[in-house]
Amino acid sequence: MRNHINHITKLEFLPAFKAAFDQAFTPANICSAFRGAGLVPLQPEAVLSKVDVQLRTPTPPAALPEAPWVAQTPSNVRELEAQSSLIRERVRQHKSSSPASIIMAIDQLKKGAEVMMLSAELMRDRISSLEKANSAASERRRRSKRRIQKHGVLTKGAGEDILAQNEADQQIAHEERQGGARSGLSQRAQRRCTRCKETGHYSRTCKTDTINIE
Repeated sequence: MRNHINHITKLEFLPAFKAAFDQAFTPANICSAFRGAGLVPLQPEAVLSKVDVQLRTPTPPAALPEAPWVAQTPSNVRELEAQSSLIRERVRQHKSSSPASIIMAIDQLKKGAEVMMLSAELMRDRISSLEKANSAASERRRRSKRRIQKHGVLTKGAGEDILAQNEADQQIAHEERQGGARSGLSQRAQRRCTRCKETGHYSRTCKTDTINIE
C-alpha cells in the first residue's frame, strides 16, 4: 500500500509474507510479548495487579431537565397541558403587571382547541361517510343473495339457457336496429335448447341423448 500496490498475486504474496513474518516475529519481540503477559519470566502479579475489580452500584444518570414551555399554540394533549399549566402559573404570579402575556396565552390555547375540534369534526364526517358507503355495499350484497335464494340454485343447464336467450335477444335487437326485422317476427326470441337447438324445451328436459357411443 505504501508503494501504491493494490493488487498482488499469490506467487508474489508468499515471498513478501515470509519476509514480513521474519521481520516481525523476532526472538526479542516474542520474549517481550511473553514478558508483558507475565509468562517469561513467570510473574503473575504483573497481570493480576492490573486487574483491580471493585464492585459498586453505578450511579444512575442524572435526568435532563426539561426545557421550559414557551407560550405557543398547542398541537397535542401534552402541549395543551403545558399551555394550561403556564397560564395557571402566570395567573398565580400576576399582581400589578400587564395581563397581555396571559391574554396571548389564552388566545393560543383557544386557537389550539379550535384546531383540534375542527380536526375531530372532519374525522367524524369521514367516519360517517365510510359507514354509509359500507352500509350501502352490505345492502347490495344482501339483495344479491336474496335474489339467488329466491330463484333457487342456478344449475349449468339453466345458465346455458339464460345465455342462449340473451344472445337471441341481442340478435333480434341488432336486426331491428338495422331495419331488417321481418313482419310477424316475435318481439322476443323463442327459447332454444342448447343441446339439440330445438324450441319448446330446455337442455334439462331435452330427450336427445348427447352421448355417442362408437
